[in-house]
Amino acid sequence: MDEDPILCGARERVGRVPSRKWRLNRLLGVGGMAALYEASHYNGKRAAVKMLHATYSTWPEVKARFLQEAHAANSVGHAGVVSVLDDGETDDGEACSPCSP
Repeated sequence: MDEDPILCGARERVGRVPSRKWRLNRLLGVGGMAALYEASHYNGKRAAVKMLHATYSTWPEVKARFLQEAHAANSVGHAGVVSVLDDGETDDGEACSPCSP
């Protein structure tokens, strides 16, 4: 049986350094739209990085919605909601948003 291409793509990202800041250390999970990674910043800070699947990053409206979600999370201001530390794109145009652990 062939493995899911979305899962394969998510696994292939481990070890990459999106936006030249966050090293993806380990894949934590894969959802319908994005994958979540344990990551470390070049300054030593640890975080979770949510990355939109590469396929969806080619759709401007989906990418914009993904990045808008990061801004919305920060506006909630509740201890039970993660704080998004950064957002943006990788050098190859994939959307990502690091969050506090």
